[in-house]
Amino acid sequence: EQVLGSWGVTYPEALQGLTGSCVVIPCTFSYPSSVSASAGIVAIWYKDFDGQKTVVYHSAAQDEVDGRFRSRTRLLGDPAEHNCTLLLREVTTEDSGTYRFRFEIVNGDRWSAARDVMLMVSGECCRCVRPGYNAQVSAVSTSVQLDTGGVYLRQTLNTTFSWKDHSKKLLCEVSLGSKKATGEVILRVRYPPRNLRLKAFLETGEGPAVILACAVESNPPAELTLRRAGEVLAASPARGGAGRPEPNALRLELGTAVAAAAEGEYECRARSPLGSSRTSLHLRLQSESGGAPGRDAGRCCPAAEKGLREGQGGARPKAGEGLASWRWGPLLRVPRWGGPGAVAPPPPAPSSSPPPADAPRGLSIRTFLENRGGQVGIVVCTAESHPRAALALYRRGHLLASSRATATAAGQRLRAFASYNTLRLEIRGLGPEDAAEYTCVAHNAAGNATASAYFDVRSE
Repeated sequence: EQVLGSWGVTYPEALQGLTGSCVVIPCTFSYPSSVSASAGIVAIWYKDFDGQKTVVYHSAAQDEVDGRFRSRTRLLGDPAEHNCTLLLREVTTEDSGTYRFRFEIVNGDRWSAARDVMLMVSGECCRCVRPGYNAQVSAVSTSVQLDTGGVYLRQTLNTTFSWKDHSKKLLCEVSLGSKKATGEVILRVRYPPRNLRLKAFLETGEGPAVILACAVESNPPAELTLRRAGEVLAASPARGGAGRPEPNALRLELGTAVAAAAEGEYECRARSPLGSSRTSLHLRLQSESGGAPGRDAGRCCPAAEKGLREGQGGARPKAGEGLASWRWGPLLRVPRWGGPGAVAPPPPAPSSSPPPADAPRGLSIRTFLENRGGQVGIVVCTAESHPRAALALYRRGHLLASSRATATAAGQRLRAFASYNTLRLEIRGLGPEDAAEYTCVAHNAAGNATASAYFDVRSE
């Protein structure tokens, strides 16, 4: 530190540098105005002044400069102007350490700084931090701060995300030359309960049973209740009822012994701090002969003797709902996203009044990335329909996969898997050509539907 009119040297306490770059150590010095420097001033920089005392720069005797620094140092300032700023080029981690300045007035006094400046050289250029997120409007603002301690770059993204962006990754990447640093944050989008579904179907395990399954999309998770005539039969989180709770899902099993009494109106309610939703269905059981289940229904073991009809349409589980506990038939499961090993459920038992045909609806297409020995792109198409819909995936007008012939996507890069109203495409070895709009077409005897989504392989 210096006081005007006295002996002193001023520079930062510490500096940071990047391997292969240059470092500037800003420096000024002073001496009393009564001292004459008309004969000149010699500027000297040392490394490890209190130890090896290596000469880094010498304005009057270059031969005294250590060979490791001789061609890499230069004085940017003019000593006559009290400026001792030093430039150090092509720094390495070995340059890390303490540096000190000394000046000598020709035919006069000399002075060494009272303290050192600490230089830290790193091979890591930068790091990404996430100070917080502010969802407002879609805009990116950038600010750069330059000082003697380094460079600070701040880039702020202000945007509005929808419920579809929940659990997606937001990536930040900064590069300097060949060096790169990345950071990521998982988006947690809060939204009220939506897309509430209540389904009914038969399950055969240790005997047939009626299953009521309720599922919803919500963040934070919603509390689900299954009611009949105002009475709570099951709840999630569990209230000690007969239901099986999962996050945003509720499953209630009704044994065949109570089949006749199980008929009636059922309601599912979803509630979270952000809102609520409700839906209902009328459950009616029917035997193969068309009559209502009576005393013999409880004693009937083969599941094929019964059909189950739901007042809102078909009685199959919705494809891709991810309820791992849902089953249709002994040991058959509906895997999440209709992945490998998915088995299409058998057709419902015949009844005297077949359910009406429904055209494909609720068609959705989703894209995401998985890391399995390298990045794998996933495109999943799901639909709701009765009878089952044929699904096909296209990219730029070219057919990639079909639920009728998954061999369309055969090859080392593309693999397709089909299950009931679900088509899943896996893309290995992702490249720029895979970043495109993907279109899913669903078709059955009652109609067709189309949905599209853009797959950005860099940021999904």
